[in-house]
Amino acid sequence: MPIRQLPAGTRAYTRRNGKFFLEIIGHPEYGTPFGQHRLGLLWLATEAVRTQSPVVRFESASQILTEWDLTTGGEYYRRLASSFRRVFGSTIFFGTQSERGRSEVWDCSRVHFIDSLSLWFQRDCDSEGRRRENLVTLSAPFWEELRNHPIPVDAAVVRALANNPGCLDLYTWLTWRCYQARGTERIPLFGPLARISHT
Repeated sequence: MPIRQLPAGTRAYTRRNGKFFLEIIGHPEYGTPFGQHRLGLLWLATEAVRTQSPVVRFESASQILTEWDLTTGGEYYRRLASSFRRVFGSTIFFGTQSERGRSEVWDCSRVHFIDSLSLWFQRDCDSEGRRRENLVTLSAPFWEELRNHPIPVDAAVVRALANNPGCLDLYTWLTWRCYQARGTERIPLFGPLARISHT
């Protein structure tokens, strides 16, 4: 996910590392998620793993803002609402592209994070005066990934890095690598075999 907002009129975010590529295409109206927009998605993933359900229920947006120690004011509510729209409306393409002899070989997937959502009903009540729930249903591939490869992130670290999405990405990635490691591993950060590319 981009760290900064893409230039006006740009909806495609692309990164390549050798034969591997990643592309995020944003919604034509809402745009491409960036920056702190990853916090809402991280909260959804955390709740889905905690409840062991791909359907995440919550009463209000303040739960998410409070979890990450963010201000529960109007600006942050609008930013969180925007993040859900952008994440929901984006499509991710990833895979490998390589050449074998005279052939070009693609091995790719197209995914999204959220199948459906019903949000911001905390101010409304049904005919019997009961408060409605906010509902977010994660996509099947995302839910399966969370079930099979949960990442045990430390909420205190996420709070500390909430305003630094680049460092938050690095922390999350290192946490995943360490959690998956079965022995000593060397991870090159720079150079031809690096996992981090600078553009």
